Amino acid sequence: MNEKDWMIPLDTIGSHSPPANLAFSHSRIVAFSDYLLRSLARQVHSCDSDALRVLGGVGDELYLWDRRTRKTIKHFPDTHFMDVVQVRWCGPNSFVSASEDGNVAVFDLSEVICEEDSFVGAVSINSMRRMDLFGRENERLWCCSNTETLHWWDWRAACDEASTSGVDTAEALDAREQMGNAHYLIRCSQASDGSMLCFAGTAEGQVMAFGCHDQGGAIRFGTSPTSALVGGHQGVVRDVEVLGDGSVVVSCGEDGKINLWRAGDEGGGGSGGGSGGDAGRKTRYSPY
Repeated sequence: MNEKDWMIPLDTIGSHSPPANLAFSHSRIVAFSDYLLRSLARQVHSCDSDALRVLGGVGDELYLWDRRTRKTIKHFPDTHFMDVVQVRWCGPNSFVSASEDGNVAVFDLSEVICEEDSFVGAVSINSMRRMDLFGRENERLWCCSNTETLHWWDWRAACDEASTSGVDTAEALDAREQMGNAHYLIRCSQASDGSMLCFAGTAEGQVMAFGCHDQGGAIRFGTSPTSALVGGHQGVVRDVEVLGDGSVVVSCGEDGKINLWRAGDEGGGGSGGGSGGDAGRKTRYSPY
């Protein structure tokens, strides 16, 4: 892919299973390698897929499509009243959706496929911007808001009536202040050892990764970044995707670039708790 093909701001990059690499722009999806998704590109705001189905948010509505026939399996029009910003499969027959209305909703399709009956739980986060799953069994999710706050939710415990785990949420209302020179939050990512990282950026295009953990319902960050991506972007970075074992990272931003990074020979890109020391830098391998 040539850099000249991306002259518009990019705010999300990712891959799904089966592989369907994609990039989002502010004007919705602009490129897909998956034919079904490509045919829906002018409509879909966010999507996720498994071997047989594609889950998508179209405006404030949720859709489920058959990957083979490209036909609509189910349409959920009433859960959200503002644009859906993220959808994710969280089990073989369950999914979670997040909307600009601040609601994160969980659905179970294992027995019924009716919108009302399949709804099993929700949490409200003010001014939702981005969400994804984490945990050993994807039992938790993180949410970033437009006001630079970070929230973690144990959706499985919250939806389990028999659960006795107690508090199922954690938050950092001062996330940006905890991360020093960071101007904004980008996303969270789970390292291969199970630890959590939070990516934050600066207006000049630098990206820093901070270790973070849940401390009694409050999210705490390391005092210094564990790694940094420097020199690849000229402007705000909107998304970072960690691939495989963490040795390769993809980033995209408002400068229209998609950059591929690999861990440098010296320092690397650590995935620890960020308790101190110099940040390891990643080397830009091949922007395209």
